[in-house]
Amino acid sequence: MAFAVEQGSLALPPLDFSALERPELEQAAIGLGLPGFRGRQIFQWIHQRGVSDFASMTNLPQDLRAALAARGKARVLEQFEFAARTPKEEAIYRMLLHNRHA
Repeated sequence: MAFAVEQGSLALPPLDFSALERPELEQAAIGLGLPGFRGRQIFQWIHQRGVSDFASMTNLPQDLRAALAARGKARVLEQFEFAARTPKEEAIYRMLLHNRHA
């Protein structure tokens, strides 16, 4: 089964899949003619497993993975990163938040 990455004769702008919440990914999957659970699978790969490479999303059909890569991107942000140490050698971490409207 081939999955379309263009609608009509107009190419769609690249989509940032990582900026979408689970219900939005489910709707995007349905909009591509796929079952809604495919959106949940994509959400799990990006937001729960930290995978941004569509080719690594092995429970998705191979042609769907290729179509997703052609249609957009997925970014995985580390939630915490080391920032500094206190004089008592305690580690300080900072939390990174994704602004999906930026």
